[in-house]
Amino acid sequence: MTFDYEAAKQRINGELSDFVDKYWNKLSADYRKRKEAMVSDETDEKMLEDKISGLHSHSDVLGDDRKKFCMLYEFTHNCFWHATDNFQDLKKILPTEDMQFYATFAIEMAERTQGKQSYAWIVEECDNGNLKEFVSEELLKEAVNKGFWEIANSCFTSKNNVPERYTILMKYSHLLDLSTAHEFKTKPLTCEGGWIDEHYIEAFERAKQKLSAEDAAWLARPLIEQIINYVLSWESPKPNPKKQLESRLKGYGEYLGTNIIQKLFKEELSDSINCLDGDDASFYLGRAEILKPYLNISESEFTELVSSALPKSYNIGKDLVDADFPRDWLTKKALSSVQKNIFEYLRSPAEHPLRYDSPNELIPHLGFLQRCMKDGWLDEEFGKNQIKTGLENYLERKPRPGGKEVAFMLAVLNPEFVETRLYRTVVHLGISDLVKRNKIEEASEWYLKAKREGWLNKKKVPEFKLKSEKIPEDKLERVHRRTGKRIIPHMRELNPETTLEDFKDAT
Repeated sequence: MTFDYEAAKQRINGELSDFVDKYWNKLSADYRKRKEAMVSDETDEKMLEDKISGLHSHSDVLGDDRKKFCMLYEFTHNCFWHATDNFQDLKKILPTEDMQFYATFAIEMAERTQGKQSYAWIVEECDNGNLKEFVSEELLKEAVNKGFWEIANSCFTSKNNVPERYTILMKYSHLLDLSTAHEFKTKPLTCEGGWIDEHYIEAFERAKQKLSAEDAAWLARPLIEQIINYVLSWESPKPNPKKQLESRLKGYGEYLGTNIIQKLFKEELSDSINCLDGDDASFYLGRAEILKPYLNISESEFTELVSSALPKSYNIGKDLVDADFPRDWLTKKALSSVQKNIFEYLRSPAEHPLRYDSPNELIPHLGFLQRCMKDGWLDEEFGKNQIKTGLENYLERKPRPGGKEVAFMLAVLNPEFVETRLYRTVVHLGISDLVKRNKIEEASEWYLKAKREGWLNKKKVPEFKLKSEKIPEDKLERVHRRTGKRIIPHMRELNPETTLEDFKDAT
């Protein structure tokens, strides 16, 4: 039999009116006078509404009828989710026929209401017993399926918490048929919030054969995103993440080329590129390198994607260089912008808070400058001129600099970027400065190196007692205090992040 919803509303209103007739005079005379004075100029209908509201505010006068009155009151305010609050008690005192009517009215109201997770509410009310005997198996199945999408489309398309109602709904996941995804999907689902469980995975496995590749990929998207987040986690890095990701995605291989999953890969790669400013730039670059092969786009589209995602931070040039970022990932425009940023960094005042070198470093940014030349970020002629100017200033410096500063400069300086005669002149003077500052061990290292390579001019260095004719093995390596990477003072390849302070600590 078809339920007459409009007639049911009239019955609800009539029953509330009966409550007013029965209980209005039981309210205090003073309250009734004030209330009636306030509504004396209103219509009978509005006056009745105000009296009903008054009874609700003083429901203690209703005695045993209070719970039924509250149910009717919630119905008139379209609050079906509270109308059933007292159903367990009302079942004990009202005829079954009446309870069937009120339950049906609540369900009909829920089905007519948008944006309130009404079908999920029906499942919840079945689970807690309020509506259990009034909901057929067919209706429960409909409520489970529509309720899932009510929650998914409102909570699982962004970073929302998982509602308790969803946990209740998934108790009935055996009734969930995700093959209807094409009817209900709106925005792409995300794995944020940790809502994915074995119930969802089982429902997906049951449904995927009935779906088109795109619709199945829509359901698989949060599962694939969860795999990416797990394998490429910053907080808990995995061994050989590239191989792990490939292995875990095998079961979803048929969906990786679909539009929605390709969009996911682009978003994940863009997020990684956007995190390339700071100490973790190398990690996020590695993440992007692992994701790159999964994108079905041209090289020009890839460079556009990367360039548009690049962070606009003050030190982006230095961060990219330090992370070994591949220049061919950038468009010409983005590459030019990064190179400009590198120039600005090299010219920044020594006391600038974002400077990594020491104000006392003899050639500011020496390691970084050489790295830029080696990796092609800067024109070699420009870089060599910078180094040459710095070395010439060092040769003329008065008073002579400290031993630590000299040792650091010699350790970092790469002869590849210095004219041979100037390099050897600097080393000879450097040995002299080290001896003057009583840095005999460091002076001995450079003396022996020059002698071993056949270009030592003993007339250009003071006489001193060598620390050793052979450099002990334990002096060949020192450790960077922040990165843990090796510092080899007599070799040219230092970590470009090594500062004078790091060098002092290590030596």
